[in-house]
Amino acid sequence: VCFWNKAVENESKNYLALRNLAYVTMRSRKNISKAANLYEKALAIKPDNPDMIVEYITTLRLGNMLSDAMSYLDNLAPSLLNNYKIIKARAAIYRDNHKFQKAIDTLLQSDVLMVWEGETGPHRCYLECLMALGNQALSKGDYITAEKHFNDLLEHPEKLIHARATDENESAGYYH
Repeated sequence: VCFWNKAVENESKNYLALRNLAYVTMRSRKNISKAANLYEKALAIKPDNPDMIVEYITTLRLGNMLSDAMSYLDNLAPSLLNNYKIIKARAAIYRDNHKFQKAIDTLLQSDVLMVWEGETGPHRCYLECLMALGNQALSKGDYITAEKHFNDLLEHPEKLIHARATDENESAGYYH
């Protein structure tokens, strides 16, 4: 932390120093709001870095700043919305905010969402949202809708795009 503090003091416009200080601050979990602020400064300099965006969203989730995370993701540049990591982050934020249908729509409307062997995050999010929607419908006495959501749970693999990477470059593009 001391090293990155010094680096930011010496070069306050260095987005890498800001990002790294934000990351170590977030990982220490001592001052999540400071980490979020550092990410905001870094993203003001380099707003199109998907990895840094996901780290920022993760920080906001850790700080229970879900509405800030949702607002940030909803206002991203359209060119970033079809990034695999950002799709996963958006779906998780919608799920965490009990916007289950929006989470499902985010996953299903993507034309780049690939689920590789061993990558369970999108499936888990999808299933959790279907289960929550089914339970909500049950609690309202809407058994037909509940049954639809529960039946969708059984068909979940067919709903998401499946593929196997043909080479290392393709794999690196989607699976991290």
